[in-house]
Amino acid sequence: MSKSLDIVYGKSGDYGLELQLVDRLKKVLSEGTLYIGYPIFAFGEGKLRIAVLYSSREFGLTVFDFDHYGQPIEKVEREITKHQEYIFSALVAKMFERPEMRSGRSLALHPQIVSLHYETSRMFDDGTLVSTFDDVIERLTPAENLSDELYQHLNAFIQRSSALRPPKNREHVKSTNSIGYILQKIEKEIVNLDHSQNKAAIESCEKPQRIRGLAGSGKTIVLALKAALTHIANPSWRILITFHSRSLFQQFEILVKRFTYEYQKEEPNWDKVTIMHAWGNRESNGVYSEICRQAGQRSIGYTESTNKYGRINAFNAVCRELIDNQKTRKIPEVYDAVFMDEAQDLPPAFFELVYSATLPPKRIVYAYDELQSLNELKMKPPEQLFGLNEDGVPRVVLKNKDNAPMEDLTLDVCYRNPPWILSAAHALGFGIYSEDGIVQIFDDPQNWIDLGYEKISGKLEYGAKVTLKRSQKSSPSYFKELINIDNSMIFKTFPSREKEHLWLRDQVLENLREDEVDPDDILIIIANTLDFKSEYYEISKLLGIYNFGLHAPGIVSSHELFFKENSIAISNVHRAKGNEAPIVYLVGAEYCMSKGYPHTKRNILFTALTRARGWVRITGAGQGMNSLEKEFNRIKKNNFSLSFTYPTEKDLKQIRTLSDDENKSLRRQKEYLQKAFDNEISLAEIPIDVKRDIMRFIE
Repeated sequence: MSKSLDIVYGKSGDYGLELQLVDRLKKVLSEGTLYIGYPIFAFGEGKLRIAVLYSSREFGLTVFDFDHYGQPIEKVEREITKHQEYIFSALVAKMFERPEMRSGRSLALHPQIVSLHYETSRMFDDGTLVSTFDDVIERLTPAENLSDELYQHLNAFIQRSSALRPPKNREHVKSTNSIGYILQKIEKEIVNLDHSQNKAAIESCEKPQRIRGLAGSGKTIVLALKAALTHIANPSWRILITFHSRSLFQQFEILVKRFTYEYQKEEPNWDKVTIMHAWGNRESNGVYSEICRQAGQRSIGYTESTNKYGRINAFNAVCRELIDNQKTRKIPEVYDAVFMDEAQDLPPAFFELVYSATLPPKRIVYAYDELQSLNELKMKPPEQLFGLNEDGVPRVVLKNKDNAPMEDLTLDVCYRNPPWILSAAHALGFGIYSEDGIVQIFDDPQNWIDLGYEKISGKLEYGAKVTLKRSQKSSPSYFKELINIDNSMIFKTFPSREKEHLWLRDQVLENLREDEVDPDDILIIIANTLDFKSEYYEISKLLGIYNFGLHAPGIVSSHELFFKENSIAISNVHRAKGNEAPIVYLVGAEYCMSKGYPHTKRNILFTALTRARGWVRITGAGQGMNSLEKEFNRIKKNNFSLSFTYPTEKDLKQIRTLSDDENKSLRRQKEYLQKAFDNEISLAEIPIDVKRDIMRFIE
């Protein structure tokens, strides 16, 4: 619930009278949310955009209108009344759609409408309220009987956030002690966008915009809502939604459809809204191949590009080649707005390509989580991502300004993971309690605060000892109220892979029979991608005889459909990115503690842990898993706080160097292996140092 006055700029451009009113209201209001140019929804034969809407505990729902501001009052009295009746009818119709906004046959809360006028403040005989800027607060009537619950429902109505959480049928849940019951309670929670999500979803810039956030902070949901609102407000625009993981196609299609229907009771115009993978494949076009087609140039496929440029650099290289060819065939500007998810995994040349294909003023929104990148530690700044203009000046510089939509936003509340799982993910991902010392960490200590941590003791600066913990405001309260921490996280070491798989089988069956969850509530992640097929085969043998399905997204099932009804998803960590499940198993986790490539392997741990919405089981065999279990116990013993000495700037430089060397080594291995597989070279021609690295990686 808001304890201060938030301002959300729902439309871009010159605000004029709206901004004048907001400046006045800021001086006298201390709580609630002011929306400028929002919401917009279908009513009758047209669409209604509210000039300024105010939601507050004191006054409930208030609409401010400027349609007749500068006209003599005696000439427009009737028009003002009719216009207010239109707004009132539209609001009431929308509010009546929500059962929680009704009380019997009446509304539980009645909106009040004020028409602003340059010189007149009075109420007409029919109750129509007109006011100047100076008198407006005095004219408002406090809301009666506005409970905390009704206020939450009011904000959910304004934000249309009831569409955030997909409906889940859990009619089979009987036990009040089961995981299924806990999920049922969580899924029935009243969903409100928090301050940062609200601004990120609704505020739009007439230029690129960046959204950063933790895994589970709602980046994908925010982008989908943002795309839907953009489409509703500008139905003729051509809108592109793109991403790195093909499995996100399903999520975006469902979310955009649901959000659009919430506002205008009809599906999006899919001729104008395109959801497309960044690169594409043989079965479906991608943004790259589509831009090639628009530019009249031949697109380069995966096999050809990897042969030419190597697997790691292939996508960046083909995008760069297309950009460089603009001298002969210019890339046409075809998109009015572009929304990019998982930007941490998209190469810089792709950003430049999208920039070239987007119409001025280059409305490009990109969202990312730096720690989900399994290839690089740090995301490049916008000045580098979008390239330079002909004068050598960065095309894009982002800066937040007063009285304007935010250009750079951070989402600091994690709704996916309980705070202890997220803290453990950061501790393991960075190696905070590792006997070998910190493996990777934020370059800027302030990032910890931005992402929802608070300092418990010490100093948050280079070379200083510090203790950090998730702040209370950075996680919903229902996690601690409903979930038992000891049952939430289990790390277990087995003497053999066979015994690990047998335990996995028994636990999954217990989840389905005793915990009252569905098969699509479970995600099994195999840590070592090289072992995926053999591991999948062994797990399938154990679980395949029961009355539910098993599928490997993108391998033995569709790339674009990650979860399937009555089926358990088994995935590697790369395909699991961007997805989530109530219960996550990471199998063969000792791989993450094996020698070599610590950054890559630690990121596998982080990504796997942050897929879990409540319960995670990390299992493995042998000494490596035993070490990982001990490291987790140190995290748990410290009550999931992070106590460490922050690396000095010199240390950070060394950490970055090691990370860069690791990435280069991985690239060399993959390039030589690809050439050997394609019979371009023999195995004997692979350099000795690369062979040594390959063997170390496999071991």
